[in-house]
Amino acid sequence: MNRTTNYKLCQWEADDKVQRTDFNADNAKLDAAIKAVAQRAAALETGKADKAQCLRIITGSFTGTGSADPVHISIGARPRLLLIATNNTIGNSNERARFVTENGINVWFSHQNTPVVTFNSLITFTNDGFTITFTESPDRSYNRAGCEQRYWVLV
Repeated sequence: MNRTTNYKLCQWEADDKVQRTDFNADNAKLDAAIKAVAQRAAALETGKADKAQCLRIITGSFTGTGSADPVHISIGARPRLLLIATNNTIGNSNERARFVTENGINVWFSHQNTPVVTFNSLITFTNDGFTITFTESPDRSYNRAGCEQRYWVLV
């Protein structure tokens, strides 16, 4: 007798002897699999699903104040990945967008879409969001006065 790839259910050949125990074993596997799917769907509907398995995207924006003080953006969760972008030229900087990962890798893109990979602490993750620290003039940063910054966060 052959078995299916995923759940190892019976696949009888013409000369196989069909047994009740084989049917019962298959039905028990199907019942368990259907129950697991139903429980997962119910958890997703009620918001009680394991957060480690449910990725969410949070979007938002903020307008720069021009201050040299760090800016903290609270999103209610620790980011896994952040994309922050501007539609405005940032002073003398060529930077247009930046990806930041959990382990501190920063990848930023210039006006010419040239990627630059760095390890720096310009943007750091916290348990409830992210903080932008300015190492240069706020006029050349993500806190440029009056400049809207958009972000997309995977949590």
